[in-house]
Amino acid sequence: MIGGEIFIAGSHEGLGNNAQEVSLTDQDRGRLKELLGRYGIDVDVERFKKVSPIKVRPFYG
Repeated sequence: MIGGEIFIAGSHEGLGNNAQEVSLTDQDRGRLKELLGRYGIDVDVERFKKVSPIKVRPFYG
């Protein structure tokens, strides 16, 4: 993973290179609620896990 964020509502087999699971912030919860609500998706955002890069520049020492 090079950059960005991935939100997963469910399980995963692995995250791959340079990726870690981190806790959702209040801002993340708000963004998810707004985005899902825009499409009429009613789901508890606490089901989601957030995946983000471990290092910003993984290819540089």
